[in-house]
Amino acid sequence: MFPLPLPALVYSPSVIQGLWPIGTCFYIKEPYARMGAKGRTEIAIAWPKDMVEVPRVAGIFDHPAVNVSILVSA
Repeated sequence: MFPLPLPALVYSPSVIQGLWPIGTCFYIKEPYARMGAKGRTEIAIAWPKDMVEVPRVAGIFDHPAVNVSILVSA
C-alpha cells in the first residue's frame, strides 16, 4: 500500500510504473504472502519502513530485457 493510499492492484500499470519504473529494485524486510482479490497471491509489507528502494547504479539493470525477480544479498 505504501506510498499509495490504496493497494497497488487498484491502480493502472502506468501509475505504478511512474512511481517505480521497470528495473527498480527494493530491499524488503519481513514480507509476507497472502491471498488477494480474485485468488491472486500478493506480497504484502506491513510498514513503509520495511521497503527501501535501492539506488540505481549506472550500468546495472539498465537494459530493458533484464528481468530481476529476486535480489539476494551476500
